[in-house]
Amino acid sequence: MGVHRYAMTDQDLNQRVADAARGQLGERSWNAARSEGRAMTFEEAVAYALEGEDGSPDPA
Repeated sequence: MGVHRYAMTDQDLNQRVADAARGQLGERSWNAARSEGRAMTFEEAVAYALEGEDGSPDPA
């Protein structure tokens, strides 16, 4: 039975995704989007995630 020397944790994955997004958006846009997201309630975040690009809900 083998054991991996390094297992990626959720925190590692989260950091990689955040770094990639920050790189794509630029620091100013990243900070604005992050602040907007952190200010949302859970319900607002779910509704936002389910919206289509035109602001309407995506069809299931």
